[in-house]
Amino acid sequence: MFLTNPDHRDRIQSAGQHRQGMNTLGIIAAEAAYNKCENWLDQLMSCIGGTHDWVDAFVRSDLPHVATIKPKGTSRAWLDVSKALDPVELPSSSEDGSRDIEFQRHLVEEAHIHINPGSSYDLAGTGRMRMDLATSRQLVERASVTSPPPLPQCSFG
Repeated sequence: MFLTNPDHRDRIQSAGQHRQGMNTLGIIAAEAAYNKCENWLDQLMSCIGGTHDWVDAFVRSDLPHVATIKPKGTSRAWLDVSKALDPVELPSSSEDGSRDIEFQRHLVEEAHIHINPGSSYDLAGTGRMRMDLATSRQLVERASVTSPPPLPQCSFG
C-alpha cells in the first residue's frame, strides 16, 4: 500500500479495515510488477481509460438523468444517480443510504446490472453508484441497451 496522506493510511489500517500482508510470492510479484511491467501497465491504463470514456459517452447520450464522475487512478467509475432516483418508485425513501440499496436491487431485478451503492462506502456517496470497470469492454457494452459509436477495443501485446 502506497499512501502519501498519513490520515488516510491510519484510517485504512484501523480496526475492521483492509490489512496489508504479503507472502514471499506476493513480494516477488510486486517487485516484478514495478520493475518489468511498465509496458503492460501503460496498456492496461489505456484500456481502462478507454472504457471510462465509453461509459461517459454512453451515459451522456442515453442516460440524461445520470452523470459520470471519473476519478483519477482507479478502475472505478462513479455514477451520480440522484436525479434518476426521483421517478423510480422504491419501497424506501430514507436519507440513510437505504434508497440507494433499493435502487441497486431495482437495477439487478429490472436491468440485470449489478453496481454498488455509494452509500455502502460512505454516506457522502448517497445518490451515487460505484461501477467497476476492471473487466473487458465487451462486458461493459453488453450491460447497455444501446451503444454510442464504439471506441477502439483493447488488445495487449
